[in-house]
This record gives sequence, C-alpha cells and structure tokens, in this order.
Amino acid sequence: MQTLASGGVWEETPAAPVRFGSAPAFAAPELRGAGELALVLYPSPSSTTAAARTSPGSRSSRIPPRKAVWGSWAEIHPETAKKLGVLSGDAVKIETEAGSVELPAYLYAGVRPDVIAMPLGQGHTAYGRYATGVGVNALALLPPAQDAASGVVAYLSAKARISKGTRAVDFAVTQRQMDQADREIGQVIPLASLLGGAAVAAGRAGAGTPARRVPARTGRTTSPTR
Repeated sequence: MQTLASGGVWEETPAAPVRFGSAPAFAAPELRGAGELALVLYPSPSSTTAAARTSPGSRSSRIPPRKAVWGSWAEIHPETAKKLGVLSGDAVKIETEAGSVELPAYLYAGVRPDVIAMPLGQGHTAYGRYATGVGVNALALLPPAQDAASGVVAYLSAKARISKGTRAVDFAVTQRQMDQADREIGQVIPLASLLGGAAVAAGRAGAGTPARRVPARTGRTTSPTR
C-alpha cells in the first residue's frame, strides 16, 4: 500500500558515461555543371515522409520561417531576384545538366546570393489524391553522383542556372507579412558575436535587425487560411 501511495518504486540510477567512439567523415561537395548558382536540396517536414505527402493536413503545415505550403518553390536571395527582375510568386526556370523545372520563386534572405534552395518530396506522377501532380520533383535536377564519404546520393552536387519562367504557377503562403514591427522577436546573430573579443563590437551593428516583408506579385500568391 505504501508503494502504491508513493506512485511506484523509485531508485537512484547512476548516470552512464556516453562517448562518441568514431570520427565523422565528411567530403567536400563537387559541384557539376555550367550554372552560376549552387543548387541546395533539403528535406521538407511537410512533404518528405509518406504520411505527410498524402495528408492534406500535413501539407498545410507551415514551414517556419517560410510559411509556404502545398507546392514547390525555389528559394533565392532578394539580391539575386532583383538582378533577375522577379518577385515572390513569379515563375522561374531552374536548369542543370541533368534537367529543368519551372516553379514559383520565393525571396528569402536566409539563403546565400549564390544559392538556389528547393524542398524535396514533391512532383509525384502517381501517389494518391493529395500528392499526385503537386509541385516538381527536385531530384530531376541532380546529376548521378554519390557522396565520397558516405556513398549516399550527393544532394549538393549541381550548379544551376535561373531565368524567368513562362508558365502560370500557384504559390500558397499562409503569412505574407514578415515585418516584425520593430519588436525584435527574431534577431540576427553576427558571426563576430560568436567569435568574441574585439570582433563583437564590430558585429553589433547587424544585431537586432528586423526581418522585412518579402515582396510578392499582387494576386499571384494565395492564402489557404483566408
């Protein structure tokens, strides 16, 4: 009865030491092709797993900080977009030596100006009601290459060219306004702040800079929550 009253048997267990017994292996990426931008493909929590791809609820889940849903998009830096003359929601064509796709652009300052980033998990030709014909297959842009260290598919292995697209594309976002209204909720942490010492003072000028609204073509983006 006393054991039940105390909620069970509780014993002190000494903590076991944990060590990593091997050194991780890394191989520098080898980018192939004649493009001027590096193509970066990444797994999306709303479309990478089979359950997410076939569930309308999961497909509507916002991916912070992008807040884009349902389809595919190409993340490009605002400086790159300005040179190209496109805004968020405009169609762009991505070409590599392996293939090409056309999809909406998403202006995102979180990528480098020399990078195009795209989520994986879309572009199925047959995968049920909610996955068939949605987005583009980003893997079609990859050349046949393997990572030299692990032997798996080298997702960072291609250079890409970007140009204005000609197709009408859908781009669904659940939040267009990215301005923090000077509340400094999300702050920039300069590399200098992590290095410490005299470099901190030089880097403070960039700290606390609020994110600004990502321009978009009026009428070209949709809000599924509206």
